[in-house]
Amino acid sequence: MLAITRRRPPQRRHVSIYESKAVSIPMKAGEFIMFWSTLMHASHPHLGKTRNMRMAFAARYVPTSVRIYPDTDVVTEYGGTISLAKYGAVLVCGRDEFGHNRIAERTLLGKAFKRRQRTGDRNRVSSE
Repeated sequence: MLAITRRRPPQRRHVSIYESKAVSIPMKAGEFIMFWSTLMHASHPHLGKTRNMRMAFAARYVPTSVRIYPDTDVVTEYGGTISLAKYGAVLVCGRDEFGHNRIAERTLLGKAFKRRQRTGDRNRVSSE
């Protein structure tokens, strides 16, 4: 699982203390787990017995007043660099009153994101 964070965690000398309390959660194909981003987590290495790989999806739900990746075009952490050229926040509901972040209107395959409406029927969905 890949997690992108803005700050490096403090270096810990006694990682084995934390590893000794780790619990594996076996999962079947199609199952998933959700947890808070500050939970220490990892996954076992892919042993290459099949071509099927695990997939991770990291999401944040923040107001549009938050600057997600301010003043940068890349994220560099843990020995790797990720371009933000195709990155965009998805507006789930309401309007972007601040304009701090690039808003993605469509997936990379061109499908429009659906957005919940704030006024009137709360269950109404649009793809503006």
